[in-house]
Formats: sequence, C-alpha cells, structure tokens
Amino acid sequence: MQSIFPSEICCLAGDAQNYNLTLPSAGTYRINVQGIDKELNLSPKYSDVVHVGGATGVPPIASTIVDQLDGVAPLTVNIDMSASSDPDGTISTYVFYCPDGLKFSTSPTNSCTYTEPGTYSLWTAVVDNDGLWDGFKTYITVLPSF
Repeated sequence: MQSIFPSEICCLAGDAQNYNLTLPSAGTYRINVQGIDKELNLSPKYSDVVHVGGATGVPPIASTIVDQLDGVAPLTVNIDMSASSDPDGTISTYVFYCPDGLKFSTSPTNSCTYTEPGTYSLWTAVVDNDGLWDGFKTYITVLPSF
C-alpha cells in the first residue's frame, strides 16, 4: 500500500479552472474536488475513481465527524468515522494523524489532544480490505488559555 496521506494537495486561486495532477504510479485513486468562494462558502464535494496501469477495485469513502472545530488549549477533539463506507468490501483500518503521531485502529472512533495554540490539519483515513484508502482533512483551531 502506498502512503496513507496524499503527497499532493492543491489549491487554485482566482479564475483557475484547470489543474494537472500527476499520479505517482499505477494504482487506484479517488480524486476529490471542492470549491470555496470569497465568503468561505463550500460547494458540494465531487469525487471520482481513476484507475492507472490496469489497477482495479473501488477505494473506500472516508467520512469524519468531530465534536468541535475550535476551543481553548488544551483541546481534546473526539473523532467519529463510523459513517465511512466501502462500496466493494469492508473497512479494515481507521487512521488518525494527531499531534502525538499516527494512530491505526480497527475502531472508527478516537480522539486527538492539542496542547499548543494554532491551526492544525487533522488528517484521517480509512483503508479497505484490498489495501485501498481514502483520506479526509479537517481544520482545528486551538486558542490560547487566559
């Protein structure tokens, strides 16, 4: 299995409507696209599966719900990935990337604790029984305690 987290995340600014993505090797990839406007309104998320070099299978679909997006340090965020699914199999592993490191679990729930103020990317992923994966990113803002 390749890296759990994508090596390339892209953001386009202005009127850019085209982007070239180079996939690193043969495999099955889920490509997600979502827009955001100047008022921070999100468009629906669009997703498609791309097969390169004869690869087959359908990757799972990651879904992450957190109980809070911001708060005062130390902040514990509870994570629930139970709405994740796999169209052609089962989810075998849930992955959580927290400040204290990468966690692998067979349980869809976990938590991360943030002790320092700042804005963090909470990366989560699911891996299916074929070794295919899908990831999800949520931003967490931690405020200083007074």
